[in-house]
Amino acid sequence: MSTYKVEFSDIGEGFNGDYNPDDPDDVSLLRLDIQVHPSHEMAEPGYSSFDDEWVPMRRGSCCTNVPCSTPMAEQKRLLGVAEELLMRATPPNGTIKGVSLKRVAETLSWMEPGSTVAKMELRIREMES
Repeated sequence: MSTYKVEFSDIGEGFNGDYNPDDPDDVSLLRLDIQVHPSHEMAEPGYSSFDDEWVPMRRGSCCTNVPCSTPMAEQKRLLGVAEELLMRATPPNGTIKGVSLKRVAETLSWMEPGSTVAKMELRIREMES
């Protein structure tokens, strides 16, 4: 069973808050939502094991730089990048040592089409220094 569940959602966000279709410089962006099991240390308070199998991760939702128009195949690949980064920061077997899951979630807000695990991991390390 997986430790994290990651999904994109479209809740009407753009570069400056709510997406403005009248602004030619604005783009409708996807939000990344990270979920965990209710017993996970980062589970949002207020949920119990009697709730759904997955519950929101505390501070595990962020607007990304991924346009809603991004092809579904690329969206799926990017979700895999997000999940891999979360797993790499999860003790005891994670390879990104000393980085909190909160920091990984914050870094995922910079995700854009073409992002890779290596590029995102480098951004995490830059943010830590």
